[in-house]
Amino acid sequence: MRRPAVVVFAKTPAPGAVKTRLCPPLSPEDAAELQRACLQDLWARLDRLPRVRRILCYHPPGSADRFRDLLGRETDLLAQSEGDLGLRLTAAFESVFSRGLGPVLALGADSPDLPLEIIARALDALRAGQCDVALGPAADGGYTLIGLRRAEPAIFEA
Repeated sequence: MRRPAVVVFAKTPAPGAVKTRLCPPLSPEDAAELQRACLQDLWARLDRLPRVRRILCYHPPGSADRFRDLLGRETDLLAQSEGDLGLRLTAAFESVFSRGLGPVLALGADSPDLPLEIIARALDALRAGQCDVALGPAADGGYTLIGLRRAEPAIFEA
């Protein structure tokens, strides 16, 4: 059986580059600190999932060392590809599946309190073949997680 993976999409927590919709009331520095705290909390919580490979899909290119300093030198890093979110998700899933891992879940770094039970249930359902795609909806109409049992590049088109 292949080892499941959770891919966390994150931007470097730099003032003015993250959580800008929260400014004001937050300062750019406070918004960057919030991004850093969310990412570190989520990363630590994901470590409690047994036999799951954690991979950080980071942006911008060239910020790998910053993430290693933040999360640990052994952090498995994958640079985000260029393009819209659909292209970046497609590239990340294809890269992780090509490593022989799967099923694969993608999460945003801004979901530090997403219950591990939901993540585990999505992985279990995909692993058991109960579904090919797992979605965790968000109250704002977006998503909290997207999981695939196998590479499905067409799912992110349009």
